[in-house]
Amino acid sequence: MQTEIRPIRREDVVSVYEIEKTSFAEPWSIGIFRLYAAWRGVVPLDEERTTYANVAVHQGVVLGYIVWETDRGHRTGRILNIAVREGYRRRGIGRTLIQHAFEAMRRAGLIQVELEARESNTAARGLYSHLGMIEVGRLARYYHNEDAVVYRIEL
Repeated sequence: MQTEIRPIRREDVVSVYEIEKTSFAEPWSIGIFRLYAAWRGVVPLDEERTTYANVAVHQGVVLGYIVWETDRGHRTGRILNIAVREGYRRRGIGRTLIQHAFEAMRRAGLIQVELEARESNTAARGLYSHLGMIEVGRLARYYHNEDAVVYRIEL
């Protein structure tokens, strides 16, 4: 499926939030996505760190999104949040979003990316492994009642 990856816009916020609510037991607030849209998908945190929010769009419909962070001082990146609309999962949209973020991080001179996934999220964990990410640790009760599996990849 051919999708356009671009920064989040104001008109995307409701769709992104609906995807968020149907994807996670503890969803981010709509205000977070409004903030990213107000900043056109690029929110500087300090002199070295910036967060980005991109959406995958097909024929005007938001099919998924990714939020990621760069830390130029440590030359590392971090995927903070990613989700794909129900009914469109397992079609390569998540992979495309992650690969887009990886390429942007490479261009920014980063050398490593990390993320966490719920231990029970076997679909996401399979995708991360398929992309070459390696399990490097666990965080006990990171999701209140569930451990997180930490993945890393060298860019």
